[in-house]
Amino acid sequence: MEEEGRQVEAVYVEDGKIKEVGSFDKLKEFEKEKDVQRIDLHGYTMLPAFIDSHSHIVELAAILRFGQLNMAMNFQEIVKIMKEKKEQILLEQGQKNKEGREEREEGQAKVPWIIGFGYDHNLLKEGRHPDKFVLDEIAKDVPILIIHASGHMGVLNSKGLALAGITKETKDPIGGKIGRVSGGSEPNGYLEESAFMKVASHMEEEGGDIVSFFQKAQNIYFQYGITTAQDGLTKEGGLKLLKQLNENDILKIDVVSYIDIKDSSHLIKENEEYEKRYKKHLKIGGYKLFLDGSPQGRTAWLSKPYVKQEGQDSDYCGYPIYATEQVEEFVRKAKEEELQLLTHCNGDRAIDQLLEAQKEPSTMRNVIIHAQTMRLDQLEKVKYDKMIPSYFVAHVYYWGDTHIKNLGMERANKISPAGSTEKKDIIFTFHQDTPVILPNMLETIWCAVNRKTRDGVLLDQEECLSVYDALKAVTINGAYQYFEEEEKGTISIGKRADFVILSDNPLDIEKESIKDIKVMATYKDGELVYQKEEE
Repeated sequence: MEEEGRQVEAVYVEDGKIKEVGSFDKLKEFEKEKDVQRIDLHGYTMLPAFIDSHSHIVELAAILRFGQLNMAMNFQEIVKIMKEKKEQILLEQGQKNKEGREEREEGQAKVPWIIGFGYDHNLLKEGRHPDKFVLDEIAKDVPILIIHASGHMGVLNSKGLALAGITKETKDPIGGKIGRVSGGSEPNGYLEESAFMKVASHMEEEGGDIVSFFQKAQNIYFQYGITTAQDGLTKEGGLKLLKQLNENDILKIDVVSYIDIKDSSHLIKENEEYEKRYKKHLKIGGYKLFLDGSPQGRTAWLSKPYVKQEGQDSDYCGYPIYATEQVEEFVRKAKEEELQLLTHCNGDRAIDQLLEAQKEPSTMRNVIIHAQTMRLDQLEKVKYDKMIPSYFVAHVYYWGDTHIKNLGMERANKISPAGSTEKKDIIFTFHQDTPVILPNMLETIWCAVNRKTRDGVLLDQEECLSVYDALKAVTINGAYQYFEEEEKGTISIGKRADFVILSDNPLDIEKESIKDIKVMATYKDGELVYQKEEE
């Protein structure tokens, strides 16, 4: 990955660093030295390990404890999965006797939240979000929350609404929405953006060994060839967990943490030993800011209206989370503290808001996260300001058909305009926003070079990338985003021995087959951290 077309036959590693690269005949001389091991790739292909430019590794660990709703295709499947989760949790909490009768009485024992993650209303047979009436079929006396796949919205049952204090009199918060029963003010259980975030951040989650779940989450990244991951919105509890894991040598993957600039900025000064440098496998990279929602949830802030939907005004464009003055203050704060700022902007109007707040070019490599509806005219300002778009390009496949419905074909065609970004010589990266989807880099590369939706619609092929340029977005460009280009991202002398072994060379096979490539092994600092079991 140093330059297109360059490949080498052999790599020599010592003490976790690359010491030499070149021909096999040249490097096999090292075998004469003591304790040198030769690893034969048996025709497989080795690349620099993949670098995750935006995800939420702590959140992935948390949701592994929840009911998994990503395969649910209708309301009744959601009910079935969540009933099973409820039974499991109540048994674990010791709130049922051996005959299955509930022994808990409210006020005498902790009431656990029963949580599910990953439903997508766009894929449900009913074509809408569930409501409290659906979730009350699971239980009326236990609080239940199901979280949308985007992580931007969710649904409570009646008990959950009561514990959250949401009633007919509760007003919609700024930057959010409380769903109402048709024709009235009674809450129907649906919460959107800031209304959802407030509840999700304060509820009592059901128990479980978070350390063991984090190890599972870490191994998922390794299984996809990733050796550098992100925690993309770190609050106090998340940082405490990461530090604990790091100090106890459980953290094996490099994690770059971005602190919630709104509520947790004090964590930077309190943890200066992690600021912009690794202590073992953890560093704080800077701040994270949210400006809007998601286009598939119709909450991203657009400059032109969504395609009209029943119950919404014809001029509905989504909405911002903050006033412009607040955004300017956040940007100014990061600049004054010389910290990198990662900003979630899905809608083009939210991107405008950020670009307007970014008064002048910055050396901090500030990142526009997702940038789904980036307009081509905005790219000039992005380049001038030396900002990095990090595209969630797998949206093309997962929600491309939804974007056509919500945005119309003209705008949907330009979702994640990586091709135009490359033509303007702007450095960009790719990510999966895990746990929204799994951190499957090869699938993401396939999406970037083919731009095909679930229904087989080809979106603007001018925005397709070459395979090599797509690989750059998840290797050397990812390293650059983290100020780590001298340490990671290419197989070069002096860099870290972080490698991924693939079943096929993505530069040699048909573009349609890239998603079928298997990760055979992953190496972190020269040590094997994952090896695919033989089938």
